[in-house]
Amino acid sequence: MRSGTEVNQNRSIAILVVEDDLIFQQVISLGLKSYGYSVATAENGMTGLELVGYGKFDLILTDLLMPVMDGLDFATQLKESALTRDIPIVLMSGRKLEVRFDDESVFAAMLTKPFSLEELVKVIEEFTPE
Repeated sequence: MRSGTEVNQNRSIAILVVEDDLIFQQVISLGLKSYGYSVATAENGMTGLELVGYGKFDLILTDLLMPVMDGLDFATQLKESALTRDIPIVLMSGRKLEVRFDDESVFAAMLTKPFSLEELVKVIEEFTPE
């Protein structure tokens, strides 16, 4: 199980990246850290739930298709808890998705891979305080 956390003093915004493609996970993590965000990573939804239990996150980025627990199950479980239901969750997927009605209440936004770091930061800034 690989997951990591690094606190950056430039911003107090903490982001959890849940992504099973470890190269993409690292690219996103390093890119966000270069913008001053504090980033933790998980390789599936189950590990993501464990990390959410240990810390407070201002925003969560999650892939959809992952082993062990997929992004929809992960996000649904977070939205069912009073402690985590208000955390914005952004879905990242390699597939162009049509939003199902029930997904709209789970995901704050959706990004189709590939996307630029600038696009990602713009979405993050939309859902986090400055």
